[in-house]
Amino acid sequence: MISFFQFDTNEEKHVLLARARNVALNAIQKYDIAWEKIQFIQLSDTITYKIEATSQECYLLRIHSDRWSRDEIASELAFLQMLHHSMELTVPTGVASKDGSYVIEVETETGYCRPDVTLMRWVEGENAMALTDSQAYRTGTMMARLHEEAAHYVPSSDFTRPAWGIDSFRKEFKKLERYYPRFLAKQGWDLYQAAADKVIAQVAGMERNADTYGLIHADLHTGNVVYTGEEPSD
Repeated sequence: MISFFQFDTNEEKHVLLARARNVALNAIQKYDIAWEKIQFIQLSDTITYKIEATSQECYLLRIHSDRWSRDEIASELAFLQMLHHSMELTVPTGVASKDGSYVIEVETETGYCRPDVTLMRWVEGENAMALTDSQAYRTGTMMARLHEEAAHYVPSSDFTRPAWGIDSFRKEFKKLERYYPRFLAKQGWDLYQAAADKVIAQVAGMERNADTYGLIHADLHTGNVVYTGEEPSD
């Protein structure tokens, strides 16, 4: 079977997005919401859409790549639900489909792997072009609360998240090696490889303990934070 996210050229990217739109339209029928508008957001590790419903509510629909397993996606939603209830943080939380599933598999074109899809409640806010002092302070406070909660979180026995270490680093670096000629000269790539060797050596020397290993937000940057006035939401 061909990976749903298979694209190496602009033409393949356009074909992927057309395929994804059909999946999104099929997926939204599996939820008990009266939607009236679907808007493409972006293509990254997931393909995302904003769904507007007649009830004036909005949702985030995500089509997941096979980079993440279904158990990993479900565990992410469980952790977000905990943050929402125990810390009263404004974070996107999962919406169950009509059959009660939070991660659904959706049919697609013959020959392609069927992608997993999730629907989440939309978090209103705007990305900040430049942080004010107050926004920076409140963002730091939010990050600290996230890390404190993660450090004390006791997950269920089936909780599964990807592990970042030497093996995952080498795997991602191998992917980068395929495409570096598009944006780097050979001399530049040699510098990348030298830096990568240093990273691997540093990680290899780390002792696995509470100070070096735990549950983290692996993509926490200002592009993933929205603001309502001065208040951040992740």
